[in-house]
Amino acid sequence: MITPDIADVFGGWCLLFLCSTLYDMFVVGPIESRHPPLGVTAWLVVGGVLYTAIVIGMVYNINFMLAILFLFSGAGIPMILGSHWRHQTAIKAG
Repeated sequence: MITPDIADVFGGWCLLFLCSTLYDMFVVGPIESRHPPLGVTAWLVVGGVLYTAIVIGMVYNINFMLAILFLFSGAGIPMILGSHWRHQTAIKAG
C-alpha cells in the first residue's frame, strides 16, 4: 500500500486547487462564455483529469499515475463518445 506523507497530499491538494482555479478562469470560462454549446465539456474534463493525474504522479509515483490514467480512460472514453454523438445528433436535428 502506498502511504504518502500528509504534507505531500496537502501540497498536492493546494496545487490542484490553484490549477483548477486557473483552468476554470483561462480555459473553461472563455470557452463556455464565448461559444454556444460545442460538445466540448467532456474534453474540458479530460484536461482536469490529466493535470490531476500529474499531481498524483508527483505525490505517489509514475506507475500509480499511469494506472490512474488507464482506469480513468475506461470511464472517460464512453462519456466522451456519448457527448460527441449527442452533439452531432443535435447539430443534425437543427
